[in-house]
Amino acid sequence: MDRISIDLLGEPKIMMDNKTVKIPLKKAEGLLYMLLLEGQMEKLRLCSYFWPEASPEISKKNLRNAIYILRKILNKNIFKELNRSTVELNRELFIMEGLDYLVEFDESYLLKSLNRDNINFMDNFHISNSYEFDMWIEEKRSKYISKLEKHMYLIVFDKKTNIDIKIKTCEKLIQHCNFNEKYYIELIKLYKEKKEWKKSISIYRKLEKILYTEFSLAPTKEVYDMVEEIIENKQRNGKGNRGNTAVKIRSYEMSLVLKKYEDFDRTSLSKSLMISGESGIGKTTLINSFKREIKDDYYILNMNCFKGEEGFSYESFRPVLGQVSNIIKNDNLNIPDSINLVLSTLYPGFSNNNNCQVPEKEINNNVIEQVFVSLFSLLSIKKKLIIIVDDINWIDAMSFRVIKKIISQLKYNIFTILACDSNSSGSQDQILEYLKSRNLLYEIKIARLSKNETYKFIKSNINMDFKTMDYIYEQSEGNPLFVMEYIKNLKQDKEWDIKNSSMGEFIKERINCLEEESKKFIEICAVFYDDINLNDLSKIARIDEITMIDTIEDLIDKNILNEQKDYNDEIELVFSHNQIKSFLRKEMTYSKRNLWNRRFAEYYERKIQDSDNDIELYAKLSYYFNECNDRVKKFKYRVQRFLNN
Repeated sequence: MDRISIDLLGEPKIMMDNKTVKIPLKKAEGLLYMLLLEGQMEKLRLCSYFWPEASPEISKKNLRNAIYILRKILNKNIFKELNRSTVELNRELFIMEGLDYLVEFDESYLLKSLNRDNINFMDNFHISNSYEFDMWIEEKRSKYISKLEKHMYLIVFDKKTNIDIKIKTCEKLIQHCNFNEKYYIELIKLYKEKKEWKKSISIYRKLEKILYTEFSLAPTKEVYDMVEEIIENKQRNGKGNRGNTAVKIRSYEMSLVLKKYEDFDRTSLSKSLMISGESGIGKTTLINSFKREIKDDYYILNMNCFKGEEGFSYESFRPVLGQVSNIIKNDNLNIPDSINLVLSTLYPGFSNNNNCQVPEKEINNNVIEQVFVSLFSLLSIKKKLIIIVDDINWIDAMSFRVIKKIISQLKYNIFTILACDSNSSGSQDQILEYLKSRNLLYEIKIARLSKNETYKFIKSNINMDFKTMDYIYEQSEGNPLFVMEYIKNLKQDKEWDIKNSSMGEFIKERINCLEEESKKFIEICAVFYDDINLNDLSKIARIDEITMIDTIEDLIDKNILNEQKDYNDEIELVFSHNQIKSFLRKEMTYSKRNLWNRRFAEYYERKIQDSDNDIELYAKLSYYFNECNDRVKKFKYRVQRFLNN
């Protein structure tokens, strides 16, 4: 007789003498599969899997009956000689189709299995009232999928594998792990390699839909950029219109905003976004671009917060109430007197009714907040409402409480966008984190441009050689505002002056927000030749270490300084942007800069006496003596450096 073939991939199938065999009792069939996979098992354990609620006598009787059915249908010799306590199959009589090959990593079988519609393990096999058995099957499925994924992964990322086989394998992997982004990415790359642009884009759309539907997430920027490149290639190779060639350096971030907006437009469920990033990174530009995409049948309220408003309650809402007043007049909206009374007391001129005022003692913050919420609720019933708050870092505390209540309480017809400077920290941070943790606020972080993105951005504005573009990227570190400053100077053929630039204004504003001690501290840091060694800093500046640590933490929180490790694994400081260091050096008076460079030079001169011809110290000494105009010592240490090199 031929061996019995058991195929556990897809729905389990038993073949004997080239014929399909059906086991009439489901638990007997399950018993067969368990013994094939587990080997010898105790009878009591088998009873607990298949008849957990039966008495010992009944469960043993049921087990004997299941064994009898298997022997009768398959072969009386399928079991090894039985003893009183264990059961074991004669494994030599069976072929485990698929699983045996998988364990041995038979590549030819794996490739053959790609043509099967279903390669799930024991798919749809279930036994009623056998929870333990179902748990056992789930564990086996998990192990099988893990092993299958590992083998298929090797096929996909083997350079020798044919590209069509890689594509088929990726598709199977996606069937098993449809939330694993890396397989979609690889499939997109493979279709890109074959120049099948349409299929690449289709796979991306599928990934985008799954991530958004299941997790309210978007594909990573790297994937988005790759698909953008594919679309450009498709347009280049197509015969039709190639579209707008202008570079959209924030197209990925814009796609995230539009995705949330389209969802809001479709469902009317309120959405809230926070767009965060450092000054000059493009938050306002992104918001302005988004405004051009908004449909006409929306109310749009703009709130621009300014430094200095923080101490005045509800001041940030003053211009917004002016916009609301115009909407009420133009659309002839009926606003209840209870709202008019409170708001006219806060903002005289909000209502045309001069008698609409109540004594301030009858108004408290809870009443005011509820009035704002009621007002925006009324507006959103008439039309969907979009509220845009720029520079929320400077919003006054009471206005911020109103924004929080709008986001928390109004569930329909309001789309809120907050622009936040990631370099600033304030009392709002904790509340913003709270809103994010409750999934009430979705954050879009805008990063600096990559080198390639900077090149594209520059080329869209001016023709330039790669050497100059490299220099601009190095100096700007990918901040779009800083890049534009360099481009503007080049166009006007002007010499670069950071103090008299928009970039300088941004940096100056950030530094002016610091405590006096912190300002003095970063001035000293700006004198360093390269990265800032904490031990050297403490000795040169003669600062108490505890005080220094507190100051450093504050400057790191404000994203002025960053920590990193040197080659000895010791902590050192660097400026978050090179231009901050350049600005501080330019701002220092000549005498102050000269004094500090002299002190640095003398410190390292003492230090070199205890070192073993440290070449880096010679370089620093040459630099510092040059900065304090001691040309003799500058050349002395420059020569020493080359002699000891």
